[in-house]
Amino acid sequence: MRQPKKTLEPEVLDAVFAFICQHNEQFGYSPNLREIAEATFMSRPNLYRYLDRLEVAGRIIRTPGVARGITIVKTE
Repeated sequence: MRQPKKTLEPEVLDAVFAFICQHNEQFGYSPNLREIAEATFMSRPNLYRYLDRLEVAGRIIRTPGVARGITIVKTE
């Protein structure tokens, strides 16, 4: 049986974050999960892993139960 990856690809993690930032700048609101998954060519279950990692790293905040509930954490 194949073992799941314990680490996530940093390039993909950065691509997910970059897409969220770009979409937010372009449209003024966060993308939904389907839009992120399609733009980064991954399944939604896999996307959840990347979003969890971004949230733990403090780069985004997700609001449960809210469509487009991803907030980018501004670091200055």
